[in-house]
Amino acid sequence: MLDDSGKETDSFKQYVKPVYSDRLSNKISDLTGITDGKLSGARHFEEVAEEFASWCLQYGQDIEIYAWSESDLTQIQSEINLKQIQPSSKLSYLFEHWNDFQQEYGELIGAVDPQGLDHALSISGISFSGKMHDALYDARNTASLYKVTRNRDEYLMVLSQIKDETDTAISGICIADLINLDVLKQAIA
Repeated sequence: MLDDSGKETDSFKQYVKPVYSDRLSNKISDLTGITDGKLSGARHFEEVAEEFASWCLQYGQDIEIYAWSESDLTQIQSEINLKQIQPSSKLSYLFEHWNDFQQEYGELIGAVDPQGLDHALSISGISFSGKMHDALYDARNTASLYKVTRNRDEYLMVLSQIKDETDTAISGICIADLINLDVLKQAIA
């Protein structure tokens, strides 16, 4: 949670107990770092979703949620539909104030294709902090990018300078400098 000045004032992270499986798939564990052990004692989705909504609205309804892509919102709404949960007014309010920052960022920089969070941070001169696909780290990294983009004109000027410096740095490089010719010779032989 950020205040009006962009300072983190609070954070929320809870694990959700799976209902339709006894174990996490290796793919999900590898991607997120979540293990079956971390889910020990986790609560059910409906309970955690309501706690999240209450946490978001604890200071009033003057809030906006910015998430990197629509995937989190889509997942939450899919869980609600699958489990036939009637969303509370608090949860419904959050859905109405949910923003796809990946799309907003793409429009800001004029990108044709969606940008990955790590790439967007990198081209902005920001290093990804923490483990990718950990919800809290992803939120904090999204917040870092959000903060630097709030002044659109200033951000685009800085981005232009970074691009100019990068272009200058690689202008003296030819394609042959990027190819390991020994490996290429071995592959052809």
